Amino acid sequence: MVGGSGPVTAEFGWEQLLRCPTCGQEISLGADDWHCPKGHRGRIDQAGIVHFSERDYYYREVPRSFFSGLRVTDSPEVGRQAGREAIAALEPAARDKLISYAFDPRRGGVAILGRTGPGTTVLDFGSGWGNLTAVAARFGARVVSADMTYESLLYDSLHNNTKNVLRIRAGQHQTLPFGDAVFDTIFLNGVLEWLPEGYRLNQDPKTVQITYLQEFRRLLAPGGILVVAIENRHSFAYWLGRREDHTGLRYGALLPRWSANLYSRLVRRRPYRTYTYTQSGYRLLFQAGGFADPVFHIPLPRYRYWNRIIPEKKLSTARLFQSGGQPGAKNWVARTMIRQLQGRGWLKHFVQDYIIATSKLEAPQSSLLDSTLASIMKSAGERLDDVDELRVSSTQTLHFSGHRWFYKVPLTDAAAERLRREIDALVTLRDSDLQNLIVPEAQWETGPDRAVYTKLVGRSPQRQAAVDEQLVADVLRRLSRSDRLVPLGETDAYRRWVTALQQNQMPDWINAQRVLKQLETWQGQEVRAGIVHGDFVWQNIIIQPGGQVTVVDWDRYEPQSPRFLDSRASSIEKHDVGADRMSAPKFSSLPTKVEYLFFLFDRIVKDVSAYAHPIYMAHVWHKKRKTEWDRAWNEVQKNQRPKPLG
Repeated sequence: MVGGSGPVTAEFGWEQLLRCPTCGQEISLGADDWHCPKGHRGRIDQAGIVHFSERDYYYREVPRSFFSGLRVTDSPEVGRQAGREAIAALEPAARDKLISYAFDPRRGGVAILGRTGPGTTVLDFGSGWGNLTAVAARFGARVVSADMTYESLLYDSLHNNTKNVLRIRAGQHQTLPFGDAVFDTIFLNGVLEWLPEGYRLNQDPKTVQITYLQEFRRLLAPGGILVVAIENRHSFAYWLGRREDHTGLRYGALLPRWSANLYSRLVRRRPYRTYTYTQSGYRLLFQAGGFADPVFHIPLPRYRYWNRIIPEKKLSTARLFQSGGQPGAKNWVARTMIRQLQGRGWLKHFVQDYIIATSKLEAPQSSLLDSTLASIMKSAGERLDDVDELRVSSTQTLHFSGHRWFYKVPLTDAAAERLRREIDALVTLRDSDLQNLIVPEAQWETGPDRAVYTKLVGRSPQRQAAVDEQLVADVLRRLSRSDRLVPLGETDAYRRWVTALQQNQMPDWINAQRVLKQLETWQGQEVRAGIVHGDFVWQNIIIQPGGQVTVVDWDRYEPQSPRFLDSRASSIEKHDVGADRMSAPKFSSLPTKVEYLFFLFDRIVKDVSAYAHPIYMAHVWHKKRKTEWDRAWNEVQKNQRPKPLG
C-alpha cells in the first residue's frame, strides 16, 4: 500500500467509467498502467493517480515550489507533515489566504446541490484542492476527481485516503476519458470560465465552452445534474470598479468582448478569454450545450468562501446583511446599491456569483429536485421549496430548515461526531428536571448522515429588552444551578484543555508546555461546576411566545464544567447584551484574570479542535485571536473589565 489512496482496485468498478481519450475504447487498469485494445496506454503512479495526460500544466494559488517537499509515502502522516511544513514556510498573508481558501471543508458544501448520496457516481472536474471531492465522497458517492495540475491531485491523495475516490490527470483532449451517461452529477466549481485559457487557443472562447458543455452532457446519466459555480459578468462589484477576478482588469467583464480583448492585449499582453456571462447569457449558453433551463442559486458572499446559499426566488425577501459590517464609504455605497436593487427585484441580475444547476434537455425537469438536499427533505415529508437558505457553520456543518424540521448535515467526520454528542446531550437534558427550559427533539439519520430536529419558533433576545435579558439570565442560572464545589482538575473542561495541550493542538503563538504547567498548578482549585452549554450566545437562544426559553446548538455540551464559561460567552460577545446582568460572580477562590484566561483558552480549544484538517491545528487562530488574547490579558492585568471581543 503506497500513497494516500493506494493502488487502483476493482472494488468500485472504475473500469466501467473510463475510456481511452484518444480512441474512446474501453480500458484495462493494471498495477502501474492502463491500456486500451488499440495500444494506447498511460501510467498509474504510486499515489494511485491515473494519468491520461502528461502535459506539464500548473495552476494553483501558491508557487509550484510549495509542493517540492511532497513525496508518495507509505505513511499519510508523513505527507501531512510535509504539507504543514510547506504552509509554515509561506509568507503570513499567503498562508492565511491558503488556509481560509484552499483547505476549508465548508467550500465543499455545494455537493448537497447534486446527487451525491449512496449509490451515485460523481465527477468533480477541475477538483483543485479536493474540498468538494471529500464532501461528496463522505456523502456516499463514488467520486472521480479530475484535474490537470498533478501537484493538486498528489496533495489531496496524501491527505484524504478515502477509498471511494479515483483521481485522474485529464482534461486536455477533445474527448474526456469517460463512457456515455456514467455520472449522476458533474461539478464545475470555478472551472467553466477557465477552460478557454487552457486548451484550443485558436478557437473562440464561447465555442470552447459550448464544446465542453456538450461533452459533459454526453457524460450525464438520465436525470443527472450539472452544477456550475461561476461569476456574474454584471456583478455590482464590477460596476463599482473592483478588478475582475480572472484578469485583474477594471470593467473588463462589462465591456463588449472585442473591446475587452483589445483592452487585455494592451494592458496584460494577453487576449481576453475567461468568458463569464449574465443570467440570461448563461441560459443561452446552456441551451447551446444541450441543457434544460437552469436553476440559479446565490452564494453569499462568494462561491469560493460562501456561508449562505439563497435560492433565486427567495432573494427578494432574504435578509442579506447581518448586524455590524465593515465601515468605509465604498462599503456603504455597495450596501446601499444592493438594498436598492433588492427592493426593485433586480438584484438577481447583479449578484457577484451564481451556483447553477441544470439537466439534459430531454430529461424531466423534476430531475433537478432529485438532489441530495431534495432527497433529505422528501424523506421527512417536506418540500424543497420550503428551504429559504442553506447555511454552513464554522464547525463544518450545513444548516437548513423546512416547514416542520431543522436539519444539520456534517461535512467531516469530526462534525458528525459533534452532532452525535449533541443528540445525546438533548436526550439527557429532556430527562433532567430543568424547569421551563425547552430543548428540541432530535434524531440521527443516515444516507447521508444528518441530525433532524423539531423546528422551534420564537424571537432572539433584543438589544434593549430588559424582560428578555431577565429570561435568559434565569435560564443561565438554572443551567449552572449546582452549588457543589469540585476541584477544577475533575471537570470536563479541564480534562479537555489538558488533552489539547498534550497533543499540541494549539496555535504556534501559545507555549503549550508553559500553559499546561500552569493549569496543573490550578487543578486543585475548587469551582462551582454544572451543566455548560459551551456556546451560550444570543443567536442560540429563542424566546417562545409564552415566555419560555429555548436553547439550541448543544454540540459543545458538558455535564460538569466551571459555571463561568457560559456566563463569559454571554457577556463577552459582539452585541454584549445585558453584560452586567449576565456576568457571573467571582466563583470560589479563582481570581478574575484566571476566569478570563480559562474562557479565552476554552474558545481557542473548541474552535481549533473543530477543524478536521491537521494543517488548521497550527495556524488557523494565529492572526486574529492573538490580538484579542493580548488585548484581554493586558486589560485583566490592569484590573479592568475586558471589552467585548468582536
